[in-house]
Amino acid sequence: VTVEGTPLCGDAKATLTTACAVGEVVQWNNGMTGTTIQVGEGTYTAVCTNQCGSSPASASVTVTKKPAPSAPIIATDKNFICGNEKAVLTAVCAVGDVIEWSDGQYGSPINVGVGIYTARCKNECGISKDSGKITITGDKVPGSPEIGTDKPMVCGDEKATLVAHCEVGSFAVWSNHMVGSPIQVGEGIYTAICRNDCGDSGESRHVTINKGLVPAPPTISPSKVFVCGEEKVTLTASCEVGATVHWDNGMEGKTIVVGAGIYRAVCKNICGTSTESIPVIISKDKAPEAPSIATDKTTVCGDEKASLTAHCPSGIIIWSNGMVGSPINVGPGTYTARCSNDCGISVASTPITITTGGAPDKPVITPEKTTVCGDEKVKLTAFCASGTVSWIGVTGFNTTVYVGTGIYAAKCTNACGTSIASEPVVITPGTIPS
Repeated sequence: VTVEGTPLCGDAKATLTTACAVGEVVQWNNGMTGTTIQVGEGTYTAVCTNQCGSSPASASVTVTKKPAPSAPIIATDKNFICGNEKAVLTAVCAVGDVIEWSDGQYGSPINVGVGIYTARCKNECGISKDSGKITITGDKVPGSPEIGTDKPMVCGDEKATLVAHCEVGSFAVWSNHMVGSPIQVGEGIYTAICRNDCGDSGESRHVTINKGLVPAPPTISPSKVFVCGEEKVTLTASCEVGATVHWDNGMEGKTIVVGAGIYRAVCKNICGTSTESIPVIISKDKAPEAPSIATDKTTVCGDEKASLTAHCPSGIIIWSNGMVGSPINVGPGTYTARCSNDCGISVASTPITITTGGAPDKPVITPEKTTVCGDEKVKLTAFCASGTVSWIGVTGFNTTVYVGTGIYAAKCTNACGTSIASEPVVITPGTIPS
């Protein structure tokens, strides 16, 4: 007996074939007759029969049935991967079976990325059920965190709260080695990174927590210190960064607008309040009083100028000739000045008159004596009410000269001209007594 088609799969049939002598009939042990039959799983023999009887049974033939494959057992070398990393999946099927994966790959092992994977065993008799699932999860190195604080300054033992925002699946690690978010810290400079199974992110920006101090008192600057009537003045106070200005009149802010009065301010921050500033006094002004004026000369000659000066306690000086300020240079005339401020203009000052001068008066000469002996010299002194002295009969411009015998006179000269000659002085020689 020969067999074809074993082992069988499912409802498939095997073909059994045998041969007997002519005139004999093949009889199978399953009751079938004929030289060729289709059978399922079992053990079969055949005999040849005729009218004389049956032959002994043939050698037996066994037809086996191959079952559909069982679901494979699958495994992985890791369940978590980073970036482009791969996990290695393996599966075990019966010898001769083909392993087919849910991602379309065949065989074992295979390399896979993030996903959910199953496998089946496959042979000529069919495909197994799906294996159990293996889930491969993955991540990447996280990005740098965004960090922030609830306050940039702490006082004493006070703490600031730092918060870091990391991607899902990662956690914050701080530069002070603390882990998580939020954290409580004191004075310092802080950064953070985000960490997961794939590694550490780059460093975040810096956050600085300063140690706060009670601020220094502010400096107040007024736009002016006098006001007229209901006029207002602007006060400006400067505090350290992070502090606010509080005024003693209840107002707040760096700049306020006020009338006459005495004003102080303090600086406040989270650490406390400064001492008071130096007070600023804003006074009510009034129209100024008349100025006092003066001149360096009351007479001028030709184009010569006199210098007029004036003093105002407040405001500016306005002269009767329209000029402003002090000093001014003027020619002949009568001049007054007024003081002007925001509150008004004073009455005119006492006038000063500048006149045009003439040639000076002739000088007066005073001799020490009028008689000399031999080569003796006598001192002459000339007095000019204005100008300089020039001598006649002797060379010199000093008010005093020393001369011998002779006739002497002098003149006075100033910017306006030269006087007539003085009365002459005669120095005579003395005689030896008899």
